[in-house]
Amino acid sequence: MRIWVMGIFCFFGGMGLFAQNQNKKTYGGLVIKTLVPNSIFRTSTIESIDSARASLSVRNKPSVGFGMNIRKNFDKNWAFEGGIFYIKRTLAFQVTTDANRFNNQYNIVSYEVPLHGLKYIPFNDNIYSSAGLGIGCNFFATEEYENGDSLMYTFSRRTSWFQPSVSMSYGVEFRGFETGMLYIGASYQLFFSTFYNSKTESSNMLFSTFRNYGTRPNYFSVDVKWFFE
Repeated sequence: MRIWVMGIFCFFGGMGLFAQNQNKKTYGGLVIKTLVPNSIFRTSTIESIDSARASLSVRNKPSVGFGMNIRKNFDKNWAFEGGIFYIKRTLAFQVTTDANRFNNQYNIVSYEVPLHGLKYIPFNDNIYSSAGLGIGCNFFATEEYENGDSLMYTFSRRTSWFQPSVSMSYGVEFRGFETGMLYIGASYQLFFSTFYNSKTESSNMLFSTFRNYGTRPNYFSVDVKWFFE
């Protein structure tokens, strides 16, 4: 699967170079994403379980992603945008008992291919806003994750190597530069199902085992893009 994902990187990279040379209405660009936990979109605490003597919470921590975009303008109002992103997100697990708190965490790597329809809203000749809606094709590279010790140990297994999502974006574009344009905005990924099923336990029997709970990979991000002319 990793060879296939790298093939997509090469495809979009080649398309970006072709687009810059052949068609001024098609743009290739670079993207930096900052994944921000957000209570409004429910991307902060993504799982919470209570038992008789303990409670478990799973939280997204601030994370990063980067990649490349291709955008094709159809006219002054509509465009299509695709790309591929490397996403590295951090999940934090916490078990709280009457006497103690136990914590561990690990990073989950995925590759995202968003496919958006875009609507432009002009403010003036050089500043536009754009609203996007489409689908995200998400590929999870690693089947299993684990971390912890005798106090608290978490094991997670991937439910599927591929997960679709609804992908939404909104941002503002600054087009007054000679070499390209700057985009600053936000995006939200809404998934249909869980991406990893997990088990959290203590070999020292400090709390009862939390078994087979799932977490959804929804995320909210702040995005910065630079599109080359």
